Amino acid sequence: MLMENTINTDNLKKARGLRTSASVAKALGISKQQLWNYENGKSEPPVAMLVRLSNLYGVPAQELINQNNTAEASN
Repeated sequence: MLMENTINTDNLKKARGLRTSASVAKALGISKQQLWNYENGKSEPPVAMLVRLSNLYGVPAQELINQNNTAEASN
């Protein structure tokens, strides 16, 4: 089941010098598959993971959730 909210981190990865999903997953202490699931709406990250992601990227957690929804609205 696809979740409505996905986590779009491509631009944030680049801005933080994290070139791959593997480097992000390693920084978060999760598998690449779990990160992929969050990014693609296959599973929703727990609040604690959203906080960790927002700290890693230096953005509010709400921005992580809304990035993809904003991109879809403009298409």
